[in-house]
Amino acid sequence: MSRPSILAVLLLGLVSAVHGHVRGKSFVVYELPDEHLEQVDLHDGSIGDWEALMGAPSVRTRPDWVIGGHYDNGFTEVPYGVSDGDWRVWLAWNRSTSRIYFAMERRDDVHIGSSVGEGIYGAWEGDSVSLMIDGDHSGGEYGFYPGVGSGVCCESDEEYKLANNSQAQQYWAIADPPRAGYLGAGAEWVNRPPFSDAGGRVEGNTSILEFYVTAFDSLVWDSPDMSVRSVFSAGMVIGFELQLVDHDEPGGESGLSLLLASQANPWRFAERFVDGVLHPFGNPVSVVADSTWGGIKAGFQP
Repeated sequence: MSRPSILAVLLLGLVSAVHGHVRGKSFVVYELPDEHLEQVDLHDGSIGDWEALMGAPSVRTRPDWVIGGHYDNGFTEVPYGVSDGDWRVWLAWNRSTSRIYFAMERRDDVHIGSSVGEGIYGAWEGDSVSLMIDGDHSGGEYGFYPGVGSGVCCESDEEYKLANNSQAQQYWAIADPPRAGYLGAGAEWVNRPPFSDAGGRVEGNTSILEFYVTAFDSLVWDSPDMSVRSVFSAGMVIGFELQLVDHDEPGGESGLSLLLASQANPWRFAERFVDGVLHPFGNPVSVVADSTWGGIKAGFQP
């Protein structure tokens, strides 16, 4: 599978100066308890329910903290202004389902749709989001494509299917038509409820994207029953990466890819993710951009 030819840019939201394992970055992931699941409607085209339940977003555009570069040529500083786009993201976790919930309000200078088929393949050819999750924060190589890492895991097609996206997962999502899913074997069940679902709308250059996906410590592509979901609890830290693809012209040949960790190949190596701190319900973080790990931890106290 060819990778899109796009520019990588780092945008930050909630940052810890010391404790994040990649460049000291930690982000809040809010708890969404079972009794409040019905209050989050993925298909209402609004982020009002997220604001009411969780308060400040987990991640938001910070053009004053931008660093970036081309995928193959290292990272250099590049300009990114508010005129390029402005967005807010809420992240949440649910204990009983091992789901990660996502909501984004995005205002762009121009919205480019993705020409996807029935699945999610080709999402990156338009304005899209990739959410990569390492539920047990174990790191390691998790993403494989034909010709990449074949000497490590993929001597047969069956080994490839078992290894690819097993210990961590890369999901893609788009707002119109609303889709969320991954490209590994087993997409027939992984990309459908109760494991994933999505809603969204686009009006002019403003889009709303909401979805949930499931985090697995061991995803067995042909067996939902044998697959092991991640076990979440308040205070633990997961690994994740958020990639936001922003095109200004159709065709998928150029654009920006906004990354939190500014690490090469996060689609392949989970240790290059940033930290997500699982925050307990009922202790909202009021000033996300200025919070640190100490401030988040203090919020755990009743």
